[in-house]
Amino acid sequence: MMHLHKLPQKISAYIYKHYFAGYLSDIKSVKDKYGHVYFKINLHVNGVLHHLKFREEGNLIRHETEPYMNEFHFD
Repeated sequence: MMHLHKLPQKISAYIYKHYFAGYLSDIKSVKDKYGHVYFKINLHVNGVLHHLKFREEGNLIRHETEPYMNEFHFD
């Protein structure tokens, strides 16, 4: 897994600004068949799982959310 400090500065700044209190669960760098690089990031914030996709230049191109249920939750 890639670390946040290895992301392009614009992407790191966006995550710090909008999801500072979030927990990063996954960061991936992927390349499409045309050679374009994208960064896919999953993070948890207040019971919601956010799936973010950025272009290499730092532009957010997709943001999807879903409820997050922690299977290890204890009362």
